[in-house]
Amino acid sequence: ETTATINVIPAQTTTYYVTTTDGISSCTNSINIRVLDTLGLDAIAQNVSAYADSTGRVYVNPTDVNNGSSAVCGIDNMWIGDTAIYCVDAGDFWFFAEDVNGNIDSAQFTLTILDSIKPTLASVSDTIIYLDANGEAAVSINSIVASSNDNCTSMLTFTASDTTFDCTDDTVLVTLSARDESGNVSYDSLLITILDTI
Repeated sequence: ETTATINVIPAQTTTYYVTTTDGISSCTNSINIRVLDTLGLDAIAQNVSAYADSTGRVYVNPTDVNNGSSAVCGIDNMWIGDTAIYCVDAGDFWFFAEDVNGNIDSAQFTLTILDSIKPTLASVSDTIIYLDANGEAAVSINSIVASSNDNCTSMLTFTASDTTFDCTDDTVLVTLSARDESGNVSYDSLLITILDTI
């Protein structure tokens, strides 16, 4: 009885020829050996942070999520389960790894979404308001916001440097601000002229 060690290629069928002899005659035959790779793939993910772009979309690179994934025969591909991620989608996602033989493993990770883009803000044109019988006048903040938008939220907080006026005021430069949920702030301004016609 004779034993021999041979090298085979995983997931492929290879034909080997075996020759035996007893010193008088010899015999040759062939054998097909197919080795399957079904083990040894381990997807490992780590929590990551990513910034939203001006449209609110977030792009996550699988290589940033990968935290040492390995496969016996080598990793061929990695991807994130969700392809369209936006600001509101922060939370848990799945990371996938596939080896060269088609085996797939997955791992969960947490995505923190960051926003560093200021909202857009435009005030109304310079305006005129009139004092009432008590010598007072006021504007609401909403009445002096012409337009606003943010890439990640519709919940903007507006402030104005002045909204109430009296007889001592003539023309006032009012600064308007809009703050989003990530703390990004934009500013605009307008002139408010206060008239007394009573």
